[in-house]
Amino acid sequence: MFFHDRVTVTIPGGDTGERDAYNQPIIAPPSTQVVPAQVDPASSMDGPDSDTQQIISRYRVMMKLPADVDPAVIEQVTWRGNTLTVDGRIQPQMIRGRISHHEFVSERVTG
Repeated sequence: MFFHDRVTVTIPGGDTGERDAYNQPIIAPPSTQVVPAQVDPASSMDGPDSDTQQIISRYRVMMKLPADVDPAVIEQVTWRGNTLTVDGRIQPQMIRGRISHHEFVSERVTG
């Protein structure tokens, strides 16, 4: 499979194991990583109220994640300046018993 696009994945920061002056855990800042991807439009339709000019677009996002990135913590990706929110869970796709890539569906409302 060829991944012709790139998406920026935002990975939330984790617990550093240190405590602040109030004995609260110190959380590391989030990091970003650019990964190969394929983003395909799945469908688009008018919003529920036709007077508002809303368009609901769904995208199928396939990503080649590095082994050290946990897909369960990813909530959104940025593609061509657009934020695509994960709708549901990111699913691993297997080929011959190994993870080939990860996929999720995103819904974006404009207008």
